[in-house]
Amino acid sequence: MCQKSSVAKRRAANPDRERAKRAEWEAKNKDRRKAQNAEWYAKNKDRIDAQRAEWYAKNRDRIKVSFAKWHRVAFYGLLDGRYDEMLIEQAGRCDICREPMTGTREPAVDHDHACCLGRRSCGRCVRGLLCRRCNHMLGLTKDDRNVLQAAVAYLSKSSQQ
Repeated sequence: MCQKSSVAKRRAANPDRERAKRAEWEAKNKDRRKAQNAEWYAKNKDRIDAQRAEWYAKNRDRIKVSFAKWHRVAFYGLLDGRYDEMLIEQAGRCDICREPMTGTREPAVDHDHACCLGRRSCGRCVRGLLCRRCNHMLGLTKDDRNVLQAAVAYLSKSSQQ
């Protein structure tokens, strides 16, 4: 029996032991492994870059969808199709201006910034889906009702003249 097949049998018989040995070797030889990887990548860079470019070209739509879904879950806690439900409830229209949210960009998920500090939301404070323009408007006013009411008063005053 050749050495290659006996090693394969030993690894198949004791996968946990082999995994532990591999992890121990990797821990002891980090610099060596890093150098090996760098050398291999340098030799194969053109081939890898060509494969990567081909894969991205074939999967462009898939990448956009998966990133958008990941972003909604990671930043807004929207799980189990809640985003799609909200879009249906709003009939595909912005919750403020009621314009249809069509085009190349996803509707913006609006959430109460007072609830969660930072960029991420707990998911309970998501208010609705807005077009980018209305979402930016709320952001520029820092969700301050007084500023928005003052803007309404200003517009009312200027339209009466």
